[in-house]
Amino acid sequence: MIRQTLKIINKNLKLLLRSRSSALIFILGPLLLIMLVGFAFNSIGTRNMDIGIYSESYSEVTLSFVKEIADGPFRTLQFKSEETCIENIKKGTVTACVIFPPDLDITDTNIEEIMFYVDYSKLNVVWQVMDRIKKQLTKASDSFSLDLTNVLLTSLDTVQDHANKTYPIISDSRSRSDLLVSQIKQSSGSMDGIDLDLDMSSLDFDDVKLEIGTLKHSVAAMYDGLDKMYKKAKDLNNYGLSQALLCTATPEEETSLRAKLDFNQVGVFKSDIDDDYSSALSKLNYSYNKVADIEKEINDLDRRLSSGESLRDELQSNLSKTITLVDVNNQNLALIKNRIAKIESVIDGLEVKDAENIVTPISTNIKPVIAEKTNLMYLFPNLVTLVTLFMCVLLAATIVVTEKKSTAYFRNFISPSSDFNFIIASYLTNLLLMLMQVGVILFIANYYFQTHVSANLFAISLILFLLITLFTLIGMFVGFIMNSQDTVTIGAIVVSSIMLFMSDMIMPLESMPAYISNIASYNPFIIGSDLLKKAILFQKPAGELSSDITLLIVYSVMMFLIVMLIQWLIKKQKIGKYANRYVMKKERKKWHRLVAFSEDVEKELDG
Repeated sequence: MIRQTLKIINKNLKLLLRSRSSALIFILGPLLLIMLVGFAFNSIGTRNMDIGIYSESYSEVTLSFVKEIADGPFRTLQFKSEETCIENIKKGTVTACVIFPPDLDITDTNIEEIMFYVDYSKLNVVWQVMDRIKKQLTKASDSFSLDLTNVLLTSLDTVQDHANKTYPIISDSRSRSDLLVSQIKQSSGSMDGIDLDLDMSSLDFDDVKLEIGTLKHSVAAMYDGLDKMYKKAKDLNNYGLSQALLCTATPEEETSLRAKLDFNQVGVFKSDIDDDYSSALSKLNYSYNKVADIEKEINDLDRRLSSGESLRDELQSNLSKTITLVDVNNQNLALIKNRIAKIESVIDGLEVKDAENIVTPISTNIKPVIAEKTNLMYLFPNLVTLVTLFMCVLLAATIVVTEKKSTAYFRNFISPSSDFNFIIASYLTNLLLMLMQVGVILFIANYYFQTHVSANLFAISLILFLLITLFTLIGMFVGFIMNSQDTVTIGAIVVSSIMLFMSDMIMPLESMPAYISNIASYNPFIIGSDLLKKAILFQKPAGELSSDITLLIVYSVMMFLIVMLIQWLIKKQKIGKYANRYVMKKERKKWHRLVAFSEDVEKELDG
């Protein structure tokens, strides 16, 4: 059983590899596909991407950002206006546009915003590009943030230095203030020790005044008494004189003179004088005692004033020291004020003091070049191109190989119809079927998914017609060089897969090596998908797409000529093959007849 199974496997392999073209497809097809895909995808990151740059006025900060982008895997192209930059995205000249604010500067007033314009239809590259650009800008932004942080830290170091220099001044001022407070307290205590109180109650000035007044009256009374004594003495004097006269006076004169001289009156006056004197002496003693008390109080006050004078001198000395301390403190306060002013100037010199501006000095905003649409709308051009590619190549190759395997294939060669007619007929058959399929796809997309295909129907129809034509001719080419249904299917899939993998639908061209991306840029699949994208998404008229449309026409004409050439070569080969087969058949019959004749002759000779 195993031997039979192995024989069947051997038979199947022989059937598959009987044709050289089939063998090449089975062996070289996957190898070619893997080799091309390996060369195309054997890279890291993105390269050779053109990024548009625009700003109304380029500042030093802007130029540093532009330099940072250019140092990455990008080429920068500066444009004269924002609209021109966006238009070049639609044309495919640049991958993204970076719009910088005019005179970009990092300040504390606001956070500057950098605008990015991208084409969301390039989903496989746009976010990769934006990520790389953002990394480059973030690197520059981090550099600015680091510079701002260094400036802030330098300012803090300066503030700390001024603070460290201010602390000894404050400490010295505090020590002097403590000493000043101590001296003030000491002076206050000394002032409390000064006794300037005078007991006015002990000094009874009213009594003294009263006693002095009484003394005045007594003295006045004494004065009056003395006056009277004086008069009495005068009278006595006169009396003596009179006594002298009595000796010579007559008795009548003596009697009259004696009547005038009353000696008892003199005694009375004397008694009054003694009383007044005693009273005056008593009052004078009282006044003396009062005056002595006053003198004592005054002496005590003088002693206390003398003590207060020494305290005053001490207070004056303390006040002088206090004034000196106050002057020094004023100087220290002036130094502190100076330091604080320097600290304020350092803080005011910081351009950015907001924490958010220091951490994120630059913000970014991403905008699409067209109004934001659904993901299907962005993918629709690529999907239509992909369906057209595989359907056209497989269908055209199948039609051709089916015709080749039919029994009427040789009769077609010898019929009066030209090869051109057969090729055009196959092409039109495929075109008709594909137009029906694509028409259904466009109808559903336009009315059910709102892709707005009808807005630019002429350009879209022209592009699809050229794509169907080109892919059909490619499929016919595959069908003509293959000999079996199996190999033609594999060949069609390999050719379609090569065009698919060498496009930007799987991996962006910018991520491929330069020599691969340059070749892949001429891939009909890429050209067709870009044309449909511009016609459907950007609503570009056919006139603005003339260069790529012309390239598709050139491709189609070249493929048509190649197909005609292959058809002619196959026809020539087939006719020669059939002719040789016919001649060999006639020669074989002659040989058989000759052999039979020889055998008959030998039999007759033997007989």
